[in-house]
Order: sequence, then structure tokens, then C-alpha cells
Amino acid sequence: MNIWKIATRWSDKGDPNSSIIDIFRKYNILFAGREQDYIKRSVKPNDIIAISDGITIVSIGKVLDNPKIITKFPLDEIDINSGRFDYEDWVIGFKVSLFDLKKEDWFNYRQGTFHGVKGKYRNKIKSLFEKYNEDYTVNSKFSINAKTCTLKYNTHNGEETILNDNTKYVIPIYKRPYSWTEEQIRKFISDIFRSFYGYDKDTPPEPMFIGTMQLSAKKYIAENKTEQDIIDGQQRLTTFLVLLKQLKNVFPDNIELKNINLNWIETRVNNGAQNIFLSEFIENDLKNITEESQNPYIKNALLINELLNEEFTDDEDKKIEFDINGFITHILSNIYFVVIETRAGLSKTLQIFDAINTTGLNLNGGDIF
Repeated sequence: MNIWKIATRWSDKGDPNSSIIDIFRKYNILFAGREQDYIKRSVKPNDIIAISDGITIVSIGKVLDNPKIITKFPLDEIDINSGRFDYEDWVIGFKVSLFDLKKEDWFNYRQGTFHGVKGKYRNKIKSLFEKYNEDYTVNSKFSINAKTCTLKYNTHNGEETILNDNTKYVIPIYKRPYSWTEEQIRKFISDIFRSFYGYDKDTPPEPMFIGTMQLSAKKYIAENKTEQDIIDGQQRLTTFLVLLKQLKNVFPDNIELKNINLNWIETRVNNGAQNIFLSEFIENDLKNITEESQNPYIKNALLINELLNEEFTDDEDKKIEFDINGFITHILSNIYFVVIETRAGLSKTLQIFDAINTTGLNLNGGDIF
């Protein structure tokens, strides 16, 4: 096999000191700069790649398929148009599996943007790859972890929250688009209000269980930045995002809402086309939107706005006194998910999804062990 070193700061367009290693990790794709013909002839599946951030080798990878031009890869339009790298047909890329090195295994390697590795560094990179590959095979083949989560404030000691400012939740390319209809939105909003103040609007808040969610294991993207795929729970989690966005519009002076960042969901459905709708929704102030909008997030935001108005007014359409601070606290701390994190290949991950939603899942001896 060949062993290569590739750098992450090669673009002429962006900040020369800005790494695009997060793009590499996000898509498990490496871009190999300008040496197009040389790379096409030389890189092949099962070659090993060492990835540098600056001069430091921080990740090790294995090539999974033959190189091809970057425009053949399904990258998100937002990343393509970010100006951080050159998205042109002279840029060659290839799919890889990546292992991020522990800090104690980092080492400096200055030579070249992209080139073959020789001598002592070749043996070092090969041995690191074999070590991390073996650890992954032994420890990460199949596992399930379950925990109780709220959106932001969790009174359960040691439990995590959904909105932790470090994790982005990704809807994978194989999932359906955001598609909740009026019936589902009405029930969702009604259940939240009933848990907050009851049917008589005078009952103390009660905890609400919103169901199970299945997420992939966390994927390291950059410092203080991870991603998790949403295997099950897209519709509920996305509707919480839409609700929070609409509440921020209605109550712009609420401190708690001001501190909530809305960029915590990304969708790769339809090769990223759905994410354009999501980004349009997040960036829009929703003040001049009509019901004719084809954006599913905006359409449901308009519906949620109607439902909020129904809750905030009496039978004579007069505004009622409403404890918005208590309501926001309720949403962020009193609505519970059971989050099931699975570390497995795609086939087994989807089997687990089916098992959660139907019956049990047969495990083989290796899984049980």
C-alpha cells in the first residue's frame, strides 16, 4: 500500500491559516489539491493517509475508493458556497475512513501539501493506523447507550442535555424530509401547553415525556464541536427548533430565548437541498411570509404562531397574562427524552431502529459479548 500525507490549509480562496479539517471529518472525504493527474494515477483504495492541521498530524485515514473530481461528491450547498475551499473540477477527492488521534499521538510533519511518505514517518503512520484500526474493531463494533435528556437544563445528576452548544444534530441523507402536518403540530403544541398549565390553565407544571430518540455515537469534527446523526426523532426535534424560533420572534426581549443558538440541526436529505430550506427558515425574521411558502419549516412556523396566539388570548381575542419565563423554563427543563445512542454500522443501526419501533432485535454471539 501507499502512505500519503495531506494538508488541510491549501485553498487560495479562504484564510490561509484556516483549516478545513472539519469539512474532511464531516463528509469523510479528503480533497487533494492541484496535482490532479499524479493523484489519479497513484492513490488507490486501502492506501493510508495522514492528515495534518498546520504542521501537526492529527488524524489517520484509509482510502475507501478511487479518486474523482470534487464536484462528484454530494456536498452541502452551504459548505460549497462558504469560500473556504476551491470547489472546481481540477480538485480531486476521495472517500476515507478516519480515526482522530489522541493528543499524545500527535506529531509534527512539515513536508508538502500532498505527497507520498517515506522512511521513518512511513512506519510511524502505518503503526498508528494499525493501532487505531484494531481499537475500533475490538471496542466499537456494536454498542448501545441510553440516557435521559432534556433540551437544556437537566435536574438528573450527570445526565446530558440536547442543547449543549457543542453538538450539531445531523439528519442523514437516507432519512425522509421534515414532513409533520397540521394534525401532528397541533397535538405537539397542545401537549406541551397542557403539561405546563393543564386544561384549566391553572395547574402546576408537570414533567412531560416526549418519547425515545435514537442517535448515532458522537463524531468529533473540531475542538468543542461534534456531530450526531438523528436516526429516530427528526420530526420532534426539528419541531422544537421551529417552536423556539417562533417564540424568539414573539418574545424578542426574553433573555433565555436570546441565549439559544438555532444552528444545532443540519439536514443532508436530498443531497443538502433540504438544508437550504432549513437555513432560509433560521435566517428569516418571518414577518413578511405568506401561507403560500413551500418551505416546510416556515409553513409550520406560521401554524405554530397561530396556535401560540390561541393560547395567549381569551375567548374575546384579548391578550391574557402569561408566564412566558415559566413556560420557557418548562420547555427547556421539564420535557424529557430517552436518548438511545448506538455505535454500529449502518445496517445494524437501521435494524436497531426497526427493533425500537416494532419488536426485538436478534443479536449474534459477538454482539452479546
